[in-house]
Amino acid sequence: GNHVSRYEHLFSPLEVGPLTLKNRIVRSAHGTMLAGEKLIAYHEARAAGGVALSTLEATGVHAGAPSLTPLYSDACIPFYRELMSRMRPYGMAMFQQIYHPGSATRPKKAATQISASAIPNPMVGGIPYEMTTGQIAEMVEAFGDAAWRCREGGLDGIDLYASSGYLIEQFLSPANNVRTDEYGGSLENRMRFLMEIIQVIRDRVGDD
Repeated sequence: GNHVSRYEHLFSPLEVGPLTLKNRIVRSAHGTMLAGEKLIAYHEARAAGGVALSTLEATGVHAGAPSLTPLYSDACIPFYRELMSRMRPYGMAMFQQIYHPGSATRPKKAATQISASAIPNPMVGGIPYEMTTGQIAEMVEAFGDAAWRCREGGLDGIDLYASSGYLIEQFLSPANNVRTDEYGGSLENRMRFLMEIIQVIRDRVGDD
């Protein structure tokens, strides 16, 4: 049809790192508030529709801020394996968006809020605790563990969520990060948390 010729590349493959997507149709991460079979069925319908890549919604890497899929526990691995076995017949790739909400953690969901600094989050209220360097190191490892579980579950990749007022962005933002240690101050220091996360993920899952 006419619409196909106007978008001549839409149905041609695209290489994303080591992954080849069957076309250019991608569904970015978006909240469904679904888990388990309902979440699988939701994405399976998109796979059947011809989508090349779909990304599972932002999911927490640490038990301090619980999420519907427990990405902070090996219990999520069998779920991912089932999910991927259902996507394979359609050739749709799956990513998982990983994050920690930081001070955007809703008080009803967790006992404490944490962030780069003790600055309230306008989205939810409450004053977070400033993370210690020990807590930062633990969180970096939690991101690495989460990425490893995604790989073990057979997912094709992860989407590291470093924007939109969540924990990584809270470190990047000079308005929210007023630390005086190596994680605050200069842009290089404010980026340190993110760069350490990227490094530990590479160390845990390689570059494929």
